[in-house]
Amino acid sequence: MQPPQPHYPPSADQGRRARVIIAVCTFRRNDLLRNLMRASLVAAAEARDRAAVGIIVVDDDPQAGARRVTLEFDGRFELGVHYRVSGRQNVSLARNLAIDDGAQLGDWVAMIDDDCEPTPRWLVAHLEAQELTGCDSTTGAMLLKAPPGAPAWLTDEPFYVDYIVAGKHLELVKATGTNNVMIRSAWLAAHPEIRFREDLGRSGGEDWVFFRTARKAGLDLRFSNDATVIGHESANRATWRYQIKNRFWLGNTEWRVGTIIKDRTHAGLLRRGVERLASSLVRLVRDLPRYHYSVANVARSVGFLAGAVGVRMPHH
Repeated sequence: MQPPQPHYPPSADQGRRARVIIAVCTFRRNDLLRNLMRASLVAAAEARDRAAVGIIVVDDDPQAGARRVTLEFDGRFELGVHYRVSGRQNVSLARNLAIDDGAQLGDWVAMIDDDCEPTPRWLVAHLEAQELTGCDSTTGAMLLKAPPGAPAWLTDEPFYVDYIVAGKHLELVKATGTNNVMIRSAWLAAHPEIRFREDLGRSGGEDWVFFRTARKAGLDLRFSNDATVIGHESANRATWRYQIKNRFWLGNTEWRVGTIIKDRTHAGLLRRGVERLASSLVRLVRDLPRYHYSVANVARSVGFLAGAVGVRMPHH
């Protein structure tokens, strides 16, 4: 006997074209931003039967260096190209400006990072998942792409695999990141207290806290197998030094997020950190062919435990 299939309510947006605003925060990455906007035009064209699409770019550069890129796309999106300058070099402030202004312009805000490239069916996949489930938010995978000339150990070992947000198609997920998510504007308007925390805008982890807090507040966040974006890694990140530093920062940020979300007690977090360190050390001994990845995970565990003694590593 086949198990009963889940029943999802019809979407309130069925029967009319939705208004979708792509929201991008950027800081001095004009070539990547231009690539993203070109790919977004393709995604908008693929979704034209379902949605009218616009884009809002929030520039965290006080010199407004991304303005000239956005001007290249003036008139090419149905709902327009909207440019804002945050200029505070605090990504939380930039993200809040993007979602608040984006929510005023459309029914949905589709967040993506400036070093990402949406696949052609990106918006279609988000909209299909929403229509099938009636949810308030959808997410998908971000697949990292190594830069040309990257060392073999970076691509052969699973450095990029454990960054992928994973889930079963159309099912709930606990959290996601800003690199690939669509959220209902009405939900954002109904929850003005849930925004990216300014105090995390330079250290990082603001997206983890935002989405975990939103889930606790009832955000129905679903995963789509087809809503995929490609993340373009820069050459300066394809080094051993960067990977060790990044893993330490990642673990350190996980500690801080854990203390904010309070899913575990301080003792529980500490126990988790000790267990992870022990596990990563065992992996280092047992999995010598993946030496680089194993050492990087030791650094992540050390970064996590460093948070317990007050170490706060800023985003790099």
